[in-house]
Amino acid sequence: MQPRPLLVLLALLVTSTACTTGVPGMTCTHNSDCGLEETCQAGLCVIVRRCDTDLDCPVGASCSGATGTCVACPACEPGEVCLSGACLPTSCADRRCPTGQVCSDGACRTPDCLGVICAGEQTCARGTCLPTGCSPSQPCHAGEVCSEGRCLDPACVGVTCAEGEGCAGGRCSPRECADRSCADGALCESGRCRSARCLGVECLGGALCGDGQCLPIACAEGAQIVSCAPGRACLEGRCGDPDCAGASCPEASLCVAGSCLPVACPSQPCGAGSVCAEGSCRPASCVGVTCPAETACASGQCVPTACGGVQCPLGRACINDVCVELACAGVQCADPLVCRHGLCLRPEELPTGECVSQDGSFASGEGGCKDLVSGLVWSSVSQTTMAWGAAMWDAHTPGSPPRDPGDMGRTNDYPEDDATLAALTTTFWRDDHPDAYCHVLVEGQRSDWRVPSLTELQSLREHLAGKDAAAYLKGVASGGAVWSSALKSIYNAWLLRLDTLEVTDDIRQANQGRVHQAICVRGGRKPSDHLAIVSAPTTAGVDTLRTRPIVLQVADPDGRPVYAGGLTLTFTTDDGATLAPSTATTDTFGQAALADWSIVAAPGPSTIKVSAPDLQPAELSLRVGEFPHTCAEEDEHFATTAGGCKDLASGLVWSAPSHSKLTWHEAIWDSVTPEGN
Repeated sequence: MQPRPLLVLLALLVTSTACTTGVPGMTCTHNSDCGLEETCQAGLCVIVRRCDTDLDCPVGASCSGATGTCVACPACEPGEVCLSGACLPTSCADRRCPTGQVCSDGACRTPDCLGVICAGEQTCARGTCLPTGCSPSQPCHAGEVCSEGRCLDPACVGVTCAEGEGCAGGRCSPRECADRSCADGALCESGRCRSARCLGVECLGGALCGDGQCLPIACAEGAQIVSCAPGRACLEGRCGDPDCAGASCPEASLCVAGSCLPVACPSQPCGAGSVCAEGSCRPASCVGVTCPAETACASGQCVPTACGGVQCPLGRACINDVCVELACAGVQCADPLVCRHGLCLRPEELPTGECVSQDGSFASGEGGCKDLVSGLVWSSVSQTTMAWGAAMWDAHTPGSPPRDPGDMGRTNDYPEDDATLAALTTTFWRDDHPDAYCHVLVEGQRSDWRVPSLTELQSLREHLAGKDAAAYLKGVASGGAVWSSALKSIYNAWLLRLDTLEVTDDIRQANQGRVHQAICVRGGRKPSDHLAIVSAPTTAGVDTLRTRPIVLQVADPDGRPVYAGGLTLTFTTDDGATLAPSTATTDTFGQAALADWSIVAAPGPSTIKVSAPDLQPAELSLRVGEFPHTCAEEDEHFATTAGGCKDLASGLVWSAPSHSKLTWHEAIWDSVTPEGN
């Protein structure tokens, strides 16, 4: 139970401060989307480090002679080589790769495994690190067979090679070409057989050469399909086209797992790593995968969502007893690199949230664009659109059909395996929902982001009044609107339109040219769940207009007023009584007052309930009295007694005025006899 709020007033001062601009970390599709000294790598703008030698690069990176830039380069094991920051086997190139694989740096690999570094006796399959051994339950890659617990080229089954040699195409050959000849389609470069199409091709960090193309190691969360190479799809954070060699799909569709699937669902484009399956956006590698309870699909595998009894946050799963992003499942980065959205990034390359500009109300700091009045820190706006109505449902009994929010009897056909239970609201959220987006967001090296409440969006609205939101917040789209966490109905939530700064719940109106995005917030003083009563009468007369105002204040549990201007408060009663007016609006400081009001109710106690979206209601108790027996107003001079309204100074008790209009000459006459004379 939260403590009862105290009642105070709040004075807000706006101070002037400087604000720097920053672009690194924004999503991109081309280098032109990034600023100077930056490049688009795997869907993210990253700062390019210029170099002449390896000494110019930080620890864990090497200098690319072709581009003059630093690329991450962990220490590689014998028989491996570092290419654009990843250690890859040096064997391959003596044979043509199976369908669905490409020859990258002398190794046949599926595109979704480019750059994935696995630990120990593991190998990458479908973007996930799996044990090297094979079994009926642990199949091999496409084009390989399981022989004596090992995955082999079918032509190499039974072939034994000498130390330092490997089998390719049924024959043994040195693992490094040196002065020998390479197979058709490959040439010897720096002691290694490489695909002829990759000779001289140097890819920037975050990409590797495969069949002559620089393929992104991973695609960032929120990147659109175009962030991958032409003809390839972003699958669970990896660019690839398994089983799609030679496939030709029509416009607005891509080949995934051998089938042409639409890039967009009927209502909106699917995000990175998702395809439209049966009318909803789903992770491509998880299409057709059904996971048991308390597990989630990551890169085609069912993994537990709980680690040591702790439920992993939305968008994360338990990998090796650690809650990690689903896009980072199986990805190991060398120190000091860290995995974010499937990318191995240096700490200084992590996305930063900063103000686009400032005028004294906003300044860059604490991981984002900080509102200097409310103390809230805002992230950049998401680059993907997000729907609400089909995105969630109520908690339900396991095994029974999931229900729409509000238990209205309709079932929600969105796959339960692709949703996560939010414990605080006992609600399931789609993995591409704003709630999941904010839970896994890492911006400005901060990860404690949340979907803003309506009260928090109201504070942003007040500070942006008369201004262009795009001048302060990154990623604002033309006609964009951002979601709050406050539900309006079972299919809808409150939105803030960033062009008109209108708070709306009209999803149909919002859909007309609107772009529904997510914005996340952190820090600051969290808005209250309370409405505090500043002043109000305790008694009222039937049908009598009251002049003493009812004053309410939005306040936190410690009684401090909360900046929550523009909230609509609704007044209702629990006994059929009516209050006029029935609504009020909070001012800039989160305060609302009913200066003139009246109540129609039966005599006796009556409770007025004051509510607003995203806030717990307040209750105001009134005793409604009949005219002959109560004071219209009580204070230090008058008090209600059993007989009427008592003047505390004189001791006289007064009745209320009569209901009928009376004049004096009709009210009196002479004394008469009982007979009427």
